[in-house]
Amino acid sequence: MTAWFFFLSCAAPDLNVAYPVSVVSILFFVVFAGFVITKEQIPDYLIWIYWINPMAWGVRALAVNQYTDSSFDTCVYNGVDYCATYNMTMGEYSLTTFEVPTEKFWLWYGMVFMAAAYVFFMFLSTTAMPRMTTV
Repeated sequence: MTAWFFFLSCAAPDLNVAYPVSVVSILFFVVFAGFVITKEQIPDYLIWIYWINPMAWGVRALAVNQYTDSSFDTCVYNGVDYCATYNMTMGEYSLTTFEVPTEKFWLWYGMVFMAAAYVFFMFLSTTAMPRMTTV
């Protein structure tokens, strides 16, 4: 995410352009991260925003890392028997509530995507930087 905002600061001609673009991008990042609007609720013509959203990949990876841990891989949690009620562990139930995949490989996909996004936006920043002028 930092690389995205660095790119915006390099590409924008001044702060009057960079601030509004940053705010709108934060809005899109948050709305399409998968928690405000879950993946199944996003219209088909906008689902691409979900899949290219760095925040969605980061949140998905963190959620998979957290809820596939052994402390959440249990049937009874805080007095609720998730295996009997929902036919899944507490961690799986928590992930499926927000339509987050439960497979552990999504953690690695998220890390690879975040690293690739960082390299991509830093490359764009270095190509946009020579356009910058000093006042």
